Amino acid sequence: MESTRDINKLLQKYETKQPGEPIHIASLTNADMKTWRMKQKIRQAQTTMSQMGLKGEQCDQLLHLVKEFDNIKQLCARCPYETVITALYFYVKFANTKKRPLSDYAIARENGLTEEKYGRIVTKLAKHFQKQNSIRHVRYV
Repeated sequence: MESTRDINKLLQKYETKQPGEPIHIASLTNADMKTWRMKQKIRQAQTTMSQMGLKGEQCDQLLHLVKEFDNIKQLCARCPYETVITALYFYVKFANTKKRPLSDYAIARENGLTEEKYGRIVTKLAKHFQKQNSIRHVRYV
């Protein structure tokens, strides 16, 4: 009889929150999920680069852009991360080559990247870097 009492007491103790104990386990593992998501985005970027044959410094530029935006939703709130990474790929590619219509590329169609989405993402990308390196306006009188 006494052993069942001890077990019930222990069960009650472990079912209730103890002082200093986090409310949810997710608060402890949140950093791990951020790392996992970033690695997933980097893998997607590497897959895109290998499919399209991007090499050298351009690869470093694309990976830098992916790491710069840990929250991809800043660039396009309703787009999946694959679409945004594809847009970043084309941004790096078209910086060094002549721009062609996105409809010519199968990867753009697969990931749902349209000219409109591409334009919006590149505009927000430019706005981000412009805000980062703001120019002070000097008024000459």
